[in-house]
Amino acid sequence: MASGIGNPIRTFGIKTEINIRPITVCSTDTTSASLLLTFPQARYLFNCPENTSRSFAQARIPCKYLSAIFLATPRVEHSAGLHGFLLGLADLQREKLVRIIGPLGTRYMMACGRLYTRREGMAVEAIEFVNRNRFEQVFKDDLITVYALGSEAIASKRALECSNNSSPANKRQKVAGSVNVDPESICSETPDAPVEGTGCTTRDPSAWLDSVLQDMFRPTITGSRKPKPDTKTGPTPAYSYDKLEAPTSPISSEPSSYFIVGPKHRGKFLPNKAKELGVKPGPDFSKLAKGEDLVLKDGRIIEGKMCLEGGSDGSAFYISNVANKHQLNSTALPQLQEMQDLAQGAELTTIFHFVGTDVLSDERYVAWLSQFSGHTKHYLSSPSHSPDLFSFEPSVLLQLKLSLVSPTLFPIPYRDLNPKIPVHIPTLSHLDRFQVIPINGEFSPGPELVRLDYDLINNPKSTSELIKRLGLEEGFPNILARIRQTEMENLDPKPDNIAGRIMVTTLGTGSANPSKYRNVSGTLLHIPSEADESHSGFHYALLDSGEGTLGQIKRNFGSRWEEVLRDLKLIFISHLHADHHSGLATLLTARHKLSGVSPLVLVSQYGVNLYLREKSLVEPMGIEQGLVHWIDVEKLVGARASNQDQKAKYEEFLPKGMEIETVRVIHWGKCFGLCLSNRIQGWKIVFSGDTKRCPELIEAGVDADLLIHEASLGVDQKDLADFKGHCTIDQAIEVGLESVKPSKVSFSYTGKFDRA
Repeated sequence: MASGIGNPIRTFGIKTEINIRPITVCSTDTTSASLLLTFPQARYLFNCPENTSRSFAQARIPCKYLSAIFLATPRVEHSAGLHGFLLGLADLQREKLVRIIGPLGTRYMMACGRLYTRREGMAVEAIEFVNRNRFEQVFKDDLITVYALGSEAIASKRALECSNNSSPANKRQKVAGSVNVDPESICSETPDAPVEGTGCTTRDPSAWLDSVLQDMFRPTITGSRKPKPDTKTGPTPAYSYDKLEAPTSPISSEPSSYFIVGPKHRGKFLPNKAKELGVKPGPDFSKLAKGEDLVLKDGRIIEGKMCLEGGSDGSAFYISNVANKHQLNSTALPQLQEMQDLAQGAELTTIFHFVGTDVLSDERYVAWLSQFSGHTKHYLSSPSHSPDLFSFEPSVLLQLKLSLVSPTLFPIPYRDLNPKIPVHIPTLSHLDRFQVIPINGEFSPGPELVRLDYDLINNPKSTSELIKRLGLEEGFPNILARIRQTEMENLDPKPDNIAGRIMVTTLGTGSANPSKYRNVSGTLLHIPSEADESHSGFHYALLDSGEGTLGQIKRNFGSRWEEVLRDLKLIFISHLHADHHSGLATLLTARHKLSGVSPLVLVSQYGVNLYLREKSLVEPMGIEQGLVHWIDVEKLVGARASNQDQKAKYEEFLPKGMEIETVRVIHWGKCFGLCLSNRIQGWKIVFSGDTKRCPELIEAGVDADLLIHEASLGVDQKDLADFKGHCTIDQAIEVGLESVKPSKVSFSYTGKFDRA
């Protein structure tokens, strides 16, 4: 329970602006809807899915004053954006306590990210509750009271099952149609990957989680910074490579719903009435205006309400999270009278329905929905019932302009204006990401957001009209014609070798933080295969997987995204910084749900492998099922890469002839580049990861057909690039000129210039 449980609820004037705005709505770009409740000096976020940080950045919504984040579940659907969001928040909101509230498993999920989510200067408190089939108060401060309602009978037993299945007899698991995988084989003995100690088996798992979370976010004490861990005495909890023990309580697998009761609204202060009651103007007027009671010198008690006109008991709203009919069978939908009793006079103004595909077709849910009066507004956000609209319109507009130059190289992303399943309930409205729902006072609009005209994409009358609507220069059609002619002359329609048919899709070229134009790191290689070996005619290799990578794949490939995940053979993660791998769990979770999936190879540091194994207790990602075969990135460096034992670990899972070698590059902490080649097809691709100019990478790139090199900073920022372990644009180009085959491609990406 929050430490603020005993705080009295504050009151607000009738003109004080309090509102709710959607941060994300269900779409290809994200996995669930999220809402921000905004007071003048406080914010409350409900759900933190992928692309939460990018959505805040695009809408220019201030993150300051955030008091609490409420999660429906600890699963990636509702929490995959949490670690990245907290990292960004810590840089803005120093010295303020932020509470994370969620059902059982929330603390464990947060601790899984300890190796890449550490900040000083902000305190974070994680609060868990047990799902009940009745309302339970889970949070209260001086502004809101929050009650949770869950499915008591439905709690994931994965943690207990995994604990029970850890005996030697259960170590080896058979994967149908693929391989036998021994989980013990994924342990590494490199210095970066300490063998898991036996000490953790004697720890109290709950107390250890508390220690880890406290160590991840360290409030600054008297302006001093805590020293880094002393390796002589062992790592502190957040730096520990000991595998987390399974929680002793089952992890909640079905979402919790939330009922939020806000503060009372004060009426208009009546100064003349106060004077009649014997109150003198000054500080006592101020107290009465705030609704506070006053004791006069003669002992009379003047109640605040005696000097106020109007006002109300405030507002309340409900977030209905019901995943499917299975959950509905064990969920007691709250009755109106029950909610009115909790609200204590506050008016239920809004219900948000974040429900699964089959819930709205269930007569029980429809009957429950119909009990509310016409004064209660209903908003729906659902993967099946909502249109699949773009979340990042500025990026799409930029892509639309580029598509005029080359529709092949810059295709318009996938979208669907029509819901997969129409909704025939008149009281339900689709939740619009541009909506702001006033709870009190009048909404003062902030910066105007780009609202895309979908007719511009779906029904352009002509290219000239499109150019005009996009605000491009009058002479652009002539320029466009010359560019297209040059493109046709230079384009080789039938490359004479495999290397010429390899394609690259940039899923994210942003550095450190996502922006409204670009996502964080992710690059997809399309490697030609024999048609009968692959669903799509290509095998795929993913180089880094920042938050939102799955959404980018879905937008690019549309209905073919499942084929891409099935044919994904290799994932390479360059290093442990969150912007390079925090989308991996969401991607692997989605891949595991598909049929006909074969094992892929994951090349990374031990820390990535560790957190995926830990997080598999929350929901399956294919780790335990043998669908992800981990290879230690350090054991593929240089000459060690040619070691037959290392090759044997990945050869049977990769296309014939494909070879992997890694390169230690120069960045903060350990970071690696990749040299991917195929001795049979005769091609070689080099990927830099994050690095400043690195001789070893240049050497590895000699005679490469393609070099993909980071360029995070501008030509005038060489000192900063050197300090941060990055390259400037011109340095990346120089590396390409020194290494790549003549007439071949050197491709760099930059993170600090949005439209570069």
